[in-house]
Amino acid sequence: MGMEANLVKTDWDDIIPALLEGKCAAIVASMSITKSASRLLISREIL
Repeated sequence: MGMEANLVKTDWDDIIPALLEGKCAAIVASMSITKSASRLLISREIL
């Protein structure tokens, strides 16, 4: 693919907002989805 990954340590509370704001293209973490996070992501058409 000819691409490089740039890994950035991000505070837990900022992970989903960073994705939604386009500050990152992916989340790499062990994360359990909660009902509130699920609703937030579904409402933004991410899932």
